[in-house]
Amino acid sequence: MKRLIVATLFIMAFVLSSSTALAAHYWQITISDPTTTDQTRTFNLDYAALSTSKEDKITVKLLQDGSIIGTQTTIAGGDSGSFAIVVPSDGTFAYRFDASSTDDGSSKSTSTKVVSVVTPVEGQPSEVTTTTTDQLNIGAGTDNINQGVNNDEETDSGEVRGVTDEPGGAVSDEAAVDEKSNDSGSNTLQYAIGAIVVLGIGWYLYTYYKASKIQE
Repeated sequence: MKRLIVATLFIMAFVLSSSTALAAHYWQITISDPTTTDQTRTFNLDYAALSTSKEDKITVKLLQDGSIIGTQTTIAGGDSGSFAIVVPSDGTFAYRFDASSTDDGSSKSTSTKVVSVVTPVEGQPSEVTTTTTDQLNIGAGTDNINQGVNNDEETDSGEVRGVTDEPGGAVSDEAAVDEKSNDSGSNTLQYAIGAIVVLGIGWYLYTYYKASKIQE
C-alpha cells in the first residue's frame, strides 16, 4: 500500500510541475504601418503589447533613428496604443518599439519601419510610404537619419522630440490575439491530458493492489 501511495504522489508532483512550466509567462509587442492624417508631415504609429499575465504592465518606447522620442506604459495585462509623430521636414526616418515587461523584467523589440515622407504641396497632407526591416538600428542616407545611432535617452528637459503621445489609442492586432488564445488553449489541453494520465495510472495501481490483496 505504501508503494501505491508513494507512486501516486510522485506522478502527481511530476504532472503539477509540468503544468507550472507550461503556464510560463508570455508577452509580445508589435508595430503597425504608419497611418496618414490630414496634416502636413504628420502620421500615427500604433503598437499592440499583450501579455498572458493579468498583472503585467508593459513599458513601450518609440525610437526614431535609434533615439527614444516617446514612452507609454500599458494597463495591466497589456493594451494597444498610438503615437502621433510630426517630422520637421520631408525625408526618410526609421522607427521601432522597444518594450519591457514589469512581470519578469524581460525586453523585446519590434521590427523597424522605414518611413518616407513627401509633401507634394506645402501645407497640404503629406504622402507617407513604408518598408519593414528586421534591423534594429538603421540609417537611410538622408540628413534626417543618424547612421547607426542607438541613444536611449530623452532630452535633458524631459521633452519628447518630434512626437506627441496619444495613450490608449485603439488598434486591432488579430494575429497577436489569436496567438495568445492558441497558447491558452494549448495549456488547457496539456492540463487535461496530464489529469487523465494521473487518473489512469492511479486506477491501474489501485486495481493491482486489490488483486494482490485477494491473492494473499
